[in-house]
Amino acid sequence: MFIRRSPDNFIVQVAAENEGSWELEEKNPQYPVLQVNGANYTNVFEVKPDSTKPTDLKRLLYNKEAGFISAEYYDGRLLQLE
Repeated sequence: MFIRRSPDNFIVQVAAENEGSWELEEKNPQYPVLQVNGANYTNVFEVKPDSTKPTDLKRLLYNKEAGFISAEYYDGRLLQLE
């Protein structure tokens, strides 16, 4: 997974290997504060890809300070920061 920032338009692009890439508007996070796995994160972005295959990404949470906070898949796998 990696993050690419473009200084011209303030868009952050996140990508997950074999999953796709998505653009996030840096000034418009979906959650001002969100608790994940017992920790509070600020300015959290949520990505919900357009797919429903069992092995595909269902929901991705990201913020600037921590990076990828959580990756949830349709088959029940859940990866989270500890």
